[in-house]
Amino acid sequence: MSIPDTARAKFIQSLTHDGYIVPAWVQDTTVIPRDVPQSLRTFTDTLRLVNPARLKVPAAYILTYEPQITPDPFQMFADRAAARGWAVYKMVSDHLPERTHRAELVALLERVP
Repeated sequence: MSIPDTARAKFIQSLTHDGYIVPAWVQDTTVIPRDVPQSLRTFTDTLRLVNPARLKVPAAYILTYEPQITPDPFQMFADRAAARGWAVYKMVSDHLPERTHRAELVALLERVP
């Protein structure tokens, strides 16, 4: 499967090096935690989990949201998770809570069964 020829595809292609997407802000000198290159295949290959045991693995979705941004751009993913029967947790944060709201994220994760 390939990414359709769109402006988004051209943007992704411009960031792709040796099979990895490497955004401009990804730097080896940035302190940890930091972004790392992401395999292009995560955008082009479909992962199909077919083993029935997959349904017994607990799943949860954490919706981070900023109250001043409406509609929330990630709400559709939280809705999809809820439709699949996953627990959905909400926390006020940008989309990088592991960097900007560490204590709150840890507190939330400690409550997840």
